[in-house]
Amino acid sequence: MHTAALCVSLGLACLVQSRALACVFGVYLALILLLIPAREEGSRQAYGHGYVAYERKTKRLIPFTY
Repeated sequence: MHTAALCVSLGLACLVQSRALACVFGVYLALILLLIPAREEGSRQAYGHGYVAYERKTKRLIPFTY
């Protein structure tokens, strides 16, 4: 979900060639990178070992990379 939103915002910035939208993309990326650890911790507390196993086999933001 986060990856799709980032792709849309980056694509829009490139499409209209707007520096302002490129800055919005940068801010959005920074916020998402800060949000991910907090959401993961909440999920670990809510779902326990099942979520930890899920975390081990999936990537955070970019499939097969990060």
